[in-house]
Amino acid sequence: MMKNRRVAVIGGGLGALSSAIRLAQLGFSVQLFEKNPKIGGKVNEVVPIHEFRKLMRPRHFRTLFRLHQIDPFRTVHERVSRFFSDPRLVQLFDRYATYNGSDPFQAPATLNIIPYVEYGLGGFYIKGGIYRLVDALESVARERGVQIQTSAKVERVCRVGQRVNGVQVNGETIDADYVLCGADAISAHHELIRTDDDIRPRLFGLQTGLFRRVLPKIAVHAYFAQLIYFGLVVLKNL
Repeated sequence: MMKNRRVAVIGGGLGALSSAIRLAQLGFSVQLFEKNPKIGGKVNEVVPIHEFRKLMRPRHFRTLFRLHQIDPFRTVHERVSRFFSDPRLVQLFDRYATYNGSDPFQAPATLNIIPYVEYGLGGFYIKGGIYRLVDALESVARERGVQIQTSAKVERVCRVGQRVNGVQVNGETIDADYVLCGADAISAHHELIRTDDDIRPRLFGLQTGLFRRVLPKIAVHAYFAQLIYFGLVVLKNL
């Protein structure tokens, strides 16, 4: 019965790709459309963080009143400096903020949870890089019969009344009984669904990745503390 049910999956990120695999495993006929030449989503792209207003709903007030417990009102550097007296240790633990491109002199001390997770719970990485996970998921998806199309931009979600009946991809209408959207919710609402509802982003975040050529004798997680720390201090005082 499910084989007669068609699902169009928008986006080739890890979530959408995993969902496509699950749906195919359940027996649905699945087509996945990725606008970029490669699948991977966040592995490849900068993505926005938004909808701060949701945090201001009454049911979240109790959580907001406990916000101080995660130390958000001091910077990473301020907290680390109070905990360690050795400047080398301060440098070492300051650098954890840079995991997501943040500045320890400006980022909230909440990010000090990172070294605890790494040393307390253990840090792991995928041999060959995180994109190997994408490769593995793609392989499983194709084995399950998921049709993956790249450079296939979904331009809108087609509807009849309040029910979806497909997607428009590069000018062509693709029929579908269900649509699973793995794209950013705000962008999808405005660009794909196109309703008159007012949904706006309230907070934006930016994550950057730095890629470099690794010398043969340097370990995977090499860190040049003094040089990087000096650069952060210079930027702080500009």
